[in-house]
Amino acid sequence: METIINLEDTTFLTNLKVSVSTDEGSSLQSLDLKEMNQTSEVDGHGAFIKKTSMYTDKDNSILVYLHLIDYGSTVVCFVEASLAAKEVFWRQLSFNSRHSIVISVPQPQKTDKILGFYHFNDWWTRPSFTSRVRDLPERTQSILWQSGSRYAYCLPVVTLTEKTEIRGSNDGFDLCLSTNVGGRDDISAPLFVLSYGENPYHLIQETMKFTLDLIGNPTSLREHKRYPNTLEYLGWCSWDAFRDEVNATGIIEKIKELNEKQIPVRWIMIDDGWLDVKEKGLMSFDADQTKFPDGLTPLIEELKSNFGVRWVGVWHTFFGYWAGIHPDSPIIQDHGEFVYKTAKGRFIPYPRADKGFGFWNAFHRSLRHSGVDFVKVDSQGSINSFLLHHIPDGHSAYEMHTALEASTGLHFDQQLINCMGMESENIWFRPSSALSRNSDDFVPGKEISFKEHALQNAYNSLYHHVLYWGDWDMFWTNHEEATQNGVLRAVSGGPVYFSDKPGTTEPKDLLPLVFHDGKVLRADQPGLPTSDILMVNPQQDGVPLKVWTPVGDSIAVGVFNIDQEDRILSGSISPSQIPVLCNEDQEFYLYEHFSRKLLKCSYRQSIPFILKEDEVALYLIIPILNHRFTPIGLLNKYLSSAAVTILFTDENSALLQLREGGTLGFGASQEPALITVNGAPTPFRRDGDLFVTDTIQSSEPVIINVVFA
Repeated sequence: METIINLEDTTFLTNLKVSVSTDEGSSLQSLDLKEMNQTSEVDGHGAFIKKTSMYTDKDNSILVYLHLIDYGSTVVCFVEASLAAKEVFWRQLSFNSRHSIVISVPQPQKTDKILGFYHFNDWWTRPSFTSRVRDLPERTQSILWQSGSRYAYCLPVVTLTEKTEIRGSNDGFDLCLSTNVGGRDDISAPLFVLSYGENPYHLIQETMKFTLDLIGNPTSLREHKRYPNTLEYLGWCSWDAFRDEVNATGIIEKIKELNEKQIPVRWIMIDDGWLDVKEKGLMSFDADQTKFPDGLTPLIEELKSNFGVRWVGVWHTFFGYWAGIHPDSPIIQDHGEFVYKTAKGRFIPYPRADKGFGFWNAFHRSLRHSGVDFVKVDSQGSINSFLLHHIPDGHSAYEMHTALEASTGLHFDQQLINCMGMESENIWFRPSSALSRNSDDFVPGKEISFKEHALQNAYNSLYHHVLYWGDWDMFWTNHEEATQNGVLRAVSGGPVYFSDKPGTTEPKDLLPLVFHDGKVLRADQPGLPTSDILMVNPQQDGVPLKVWTPVGDSIAVGVFNIDQEDRILSGSISPSQIPVLCNEDQEFYLYEHFSRKLLKCSYRQSIPFILKEDEVALYLIIPILNHRFTPIGLLNKYLSSAAVTILFTDENSALLQLREGGTLGFGASQEPALITVNGAPTPFRRDGDLFVTDTIQSSEPVIINVVFA
């Protein structure tokens, strides 16, 4: 009987193909289906049907049970596998560490489009777009597929002791469970969670929420986490300015320039290159004496005392440095009980929470004593590189992240940027940190263009935003893609920081992102692709990339041309493309930032646009709640509506507060009789329904009163 995943009736039949790999040989061994049974039960998630299938080899030395728990709109698959014990004095058979068990699933019926998220290296994911699951790449982390108006989301599970990933196969796709340690002769684990629904955004969120509960809630949903206060402000990072040649003199030179240009940078990240290292190994907790002759302390004191910098962060890796801790380092002598030696002779922070905390506590205590306020922790996805065959991925990740976050909580109030950590064991086993890098690096050269950077960030955010605020990385302001990068950061919902070399910063693409005091106009959630492009590839399919995010009652939509063939693209913007806008009777204003055009539209109405090569647009979709007056906000800021608060409104007037002075815009059906700014009458301009007034240039809040006749 053929296995079918049918989105029309949500049946998931149990005749799957099962193969195992043992240490007697590297090839997969197919098992035979021997028994099937079905029961009806109830648990904390509700009533379910449990379908169990038993598979064995010819001599019954390998036994695998697949349990499909069907709740109706969600199916969970558990696997139980064992190898028959031989005589106690014989060598015992074990599962191979990689692809220990492989479950083969045929191509889903009636599948229109498939979106996968796969690892192209150990640290980052990107989307794949196809109509056949057989084309899914190796190391796919989850898949979303569409049939008509219905969607299914399949999420492989990582536990403390097992990890499952997806790959395409000749007849469909495989779910590959690995233990990544040898010597196992029994496995009992959840394999995947599969959910169905009509709202793909809600579907992904609910599937991940269900999975969190399934594996014991080792982390929390993003809405339950605290965003780092430091990152509410504009920052500068040393990496693309100096690479690994960062030094105290260059940092002071840069901050002097930023002060002269009145760019309100409030935090600085001293990235890779500052540490005392040898042969890619950490030698001490101190700064490199040739680059920072007096250490970090006097530099940090000068930055904070003389240049308006409030916070200084430093970079290190999850293992101390890229190759861990150098064998000749005094750290091993001074803190040896907190250091682990791998089978390959590498030294790393101990992959057990209590001992690992001892290492990080010593390191971070030293940094805090120097005046450091927060850290960026890189190379988190390299756990498998150091600990393959030592400790299961999930277990080592949980222990190491727990140790790290206990220390960052103690010393830095959990002000932590996780980086190079999109492996499932990283994502699911960080206890409390709220922020994680969402894509591969911004590289101002040819290695990775804005087109790839924007694609990764927008689509990775579909799953990543459920658990984390995304860091969409730094950018250069003196660069041909600066405006695109600025708008992308505006709709990211995350931190805004740049990495210009000394003497090169251009304020024009930074100032629309921040207030005078350096605080970022930040959206209410991470940016996501709009519903009409969710399952298509904006690099190849002739459609613009559109990224939406809520800003109060408004929706900001960044629109980008990332076409790989540099074609002129046509598209449309509509409230119906935004999944959180559901009132079909609502009217809206549509405001475009760069053209300063304001249009009125209905829920289903689509407003066409054309986007040239490398062009960008930024729309605000604003519900019209009062036909007399609808504030847009400060038009000199990308997220205009984040700068305005309505204090009072009635049929004849509206009282507003602006976060600071600037150019106020609002929509109205009739011309006001009077506008006052802090009590003083002020002139205004009109263009259709758009009214614009220039308020006083003040860094303090401004009160606006709009009076109608």
